[in-house]
Amino acid sequence: MKVLSAASEAYPHIKTGGLADVVGALPAALAPLGVQVETIIPKYRGLAPKPGLYLVDLPWAFDRDGGPYLDAHGQDWPDNLERFVLFSQRVAERALLGGFDLVHVHDWQAAAVVACLDQLAARHNLRRPPVVLTVHNLAFQGQQGFDQLHTARRNLMGLGDHYYGSDWFEYFGHFNLLKCALLNAEAVTTVSETYAGEILTPQFGCGLEGILNYRASQGALHGIVNGLDLAQWDPAKDPALAQKFSLKTLTKGKTASKLAFQNEHGLDTKTSSPLLGLVSRLSDQKGIDLVLESVRPWLMDGGRLAVLGSGDRFLEGELERLVTLFPGQVAVRIGYSEALAHQIHGASDFFAVPSRFEPCGLTQMSAQRYASLPIVTPVGGLADTVDDGETGIVIPSPTVQALSEGLKRAFQIYADPKSLRQMRQAAMKADFSWTASAKKYAALYRSLIAS
Repeated sequence: MKVLSAASEAYPHIKTGGLADVVGALPAALAPLGVQVETIIPKYRGLAPKPGLYLVDLPWAFDRDGGPYLDAHGQDWPDNLERFVLFSQRVAERALLGGFDLVHVHDWQAAAVVACLDQLAARHNLRRPPVVLTVHNLAFQGQQGFDQLHTARRNLMGLGDHYYGSDWFEYFGHFNLLKCALLNAEAVTTVSETYAGEILTPQFGCGLEGILNYRASQGALHGIVNGLDLAQWDPAKDPALAQKFSLKTLTKGKTASKLAFQNEHGLDTKTSSPLLGLVSRLSDQKGIDLVLESVRPWLMDGGRLAVLGSGDRFLEGELERLVTLFPGQVAVRIGYSEALAHQIHGASDFFAVPSRFEPCGLTQMSAQRYASLPIVTPVGGLADTVDDGETGIVIPSPTVQALSEGLKRAFQIYADPKSLRQMRQAAMKADFSWTASAKKYAALYRSLIAS
């Protein structure tokens, strides 16, 4: 089976979040099941083709300073719609010319592939391959008001007039890339079973719950939880850690990693106190405002905090202010470093993931892999991957009070070496491999190709 996987990013080539990890890991997980996956992403500045990786070379669209979606000032590129529609056109060409059996597209950046395939196949009297859309985060849809799509922009995107109608991109007066694929892909998957149910409700459906309920009624909506790249996240082999550790050397290795991290980042090591890790996009969705409101009692009781991330400028500033207010207790790095992310995982005793919604989440999985007990809300993939009191702490709701109580529980667990050791061991034993999820994807692919 030959599958083309289209996305805006893929680890280790380009990464802004969990999407890249999934797109990068899934091909290797599917290979033993007889599925050959080739990945196609935009050719951003500095990227070069690799085996199994295709790059769409549109220099004016992707060879620029800044990130894949934002400029150097943190603002959306104003031509994002055109950039990713044209990327989708090249994906469609590659899918038809390359003889692929199926195309797997990810999020709004590749959602237009469905329409581009339809247009190209009709033009050349070809049968298009089936398409699977995976929604990693429904909140990001790639949309603008139709009043902003002047003639020049429409001509550049090259879509036939009828694709601007309600059967394709139009949705309540907006041009909506994600809606097009939600409605027209042969199958829609989300990245956890719980999230697949949540998005059918107004609370989590982001205005698209009507279409999602319609697709669910057709049997086209599936929840398949993400796996974790166990080769990338392996504390026994991780070169970023001051001391590697396995289940057998857990206590010694964890202690050494924590001590080295605290020394390097100016954290006080005179007393043994729990270290809370936070590696995240800094936004209200991720509950960072809740952390800011809840963490002061934790710090006043002697706890430590290590933060890595970027996003909302106000949240960045408030986190950096904690460094001044609690010297020797807080380390904050604005930005992203893969090595530093691994070091925080290895050093921290607990890991904060208090999201208001979370389609899947990977940090709660990687944290458990590194014996850092996640403190999570019962939403999306967090609910599917953390067992309260066994591999982490599940707080009842994304509120300041609930997170404060969760942090108190963490202190109590830390003060009980036996309970701490048992939970750490259970967390490290949890199975987050891609094996089960890859089998579900392969079965879905085969059913679509057969029909």
